[in-house]
Amino acid sequence: MKILIIGSNGFIAKNLIIFLKNIPNISIFKIKSKNDNQKLFRILPEVDTVFHLAGVNRGSKKNDFFRNNFLLTKKICNFIIKRKIHLNFFYTSTVLTNQKSFYGLTKKDAEDCVLNLKKKTNCPVFVYKLPNVFGKGCKPFYNSVVATFCHQLTRDKKVTIENPKKILNFLYIDDLIDSFGKNLLVRKKLKTKLVTLPRTYKVSISNLYKILCNFKSNGVFSPQYYQKGLLKKLFATYVSYMPLFKTKSFVNGFKDSRGSFYEILKSKISGQVSFLCILPGQTRGDHYHNTKVELFFLVSGKVKINTKNIFNKKKTSFILRGGEKIPSTITQPGHAHNIVNIGKDEAKFIIWSNEIFNMKKPDTHVYKIIK
Repeated sequence: MKILIIGSNGFIAKNLIIFLKNIPNISIFKIKSKNDNQKLFRILPEVDTVFHLAGVNRGSKKNDFFRNNFLLTKKICNFIIKRKIHLNFFYTSTVLTNQKSFYGLTKKDAEDCVLNLKKKTNCPVFVYKLPNVFGKGCKPFYNSVVATFCHQLTRDKKVTIENPKKILNFLYIDDLIDSFGKNLLVRKKLKTKLVTLPRTYKVSISNLYKILCNFKSNGVFSPQYYQKGLLKKLFATYVSYMPLFKTKSFVNGFKDSRGSFYEILKSKISGQVSFLCILPGQTRGDHYHNTKVELFFLVSGKVKINTKNIFNKKKTSFILRGGEKIPSTITQPGHAHNIVNIGKDEAKFIIWSNEIFNMKKPDTHVYKIIK
C-alpha cells in the first residue's frame, strides 16, 4: 500500500507515520512544505491513500488561511476528480467550521471540497472534524493548551490562565491514530457524512490545570490513579514533556542485618510494589496480616517459606529457587509467614501488596513461627 501524507511535519502526521511504519508492506510518501505542489501532483496518481493533514490555524495574513486551507484542498480534490483517480482520502477538518474566524471559514470551504469529492467519485472519503488534539510530540505555545501547560509545569515555569472557566473538548492523539488505522485497513466507504470520533473529553481549563498540577505535586515516580481514561492519557502526555534530567530518581531503602527493603511504587488503587533483599542465613517476616495480601516473586536465590495458620496452628513449609522461571507465592490473611534464605547468595524478591503500607495502621502483626 502506498500512502501520501500531506503536512508530514505536523503533530498528527508525525504520530501517524510512527504508526504506519509498524505495518508491513506500506510505502510512505511525505509532503512537508506548502510549496511542494509539483511533487504533490506527481505522486498523487501513484498512491492508494492520502492523508491530507496540512493546514494553517494561526497567522496574521488572511491569504495564508485561504491559500493553505481552502485553495490547496480544492486543487487536490479537483485533480483527483479530473484524473479519475481511485484512492482512500482522509481529511482533518475542525469543530470550528461554524465560527466566523477566517480559519473556521476556510476549513469549512475545504471540508465542502472534500465532501464534493466523495459525492462525485467512488473514493472512500473520511472527514474528521477534530477538537483539541493532545499527546506526545505536540508543539507547546502553538495551538495546544495541554502541550503548553505540560511544558511549563515540567520546567517549573509560571502558568498564566486567561479563561479558566472555558470548557474545551479534547481528543487523545493515540485514539485518533487508532481510528485512522481502523478505517485505513477496513477500506470501506462511510455511510455517514463524517467520521464518528473516538472518545473525547470535556474539561474546563482550570480543571485541566489542576489535574496536571496534581501530577507534579504527587511526583511521576509515585503514580496514584492514572490507569485509565483521561487521567491515564494526560499523565502519559505530561511525562513525555519532562526534561531528561527529571526522568531519573532514587528510591530510599531500609537496611539492617537481615538485608534491605525498598518501597518502589505506591498506588491508592493498585497497591504497592516493593523490592526485598535477604542476606544468606537471615529470616524476614514472622508476622501475619488480617486483610493485606502480598505476592512474592523470587528473582534470584534459594529460600524456605514457612507458614502457620493462626487458628488451627497447622504449619507448612516449601522451598523456592530463583532461575529462568521466576517462582512466586502469595500470603494468605490469617496465616503467619516467614522467609529464610537457605542459599549462599542474597535472595531477591519483587513484592506486590494490595494496599499501601500505612505506619498508623500497618496490618502487620508479630507472630513467631517456632521451628
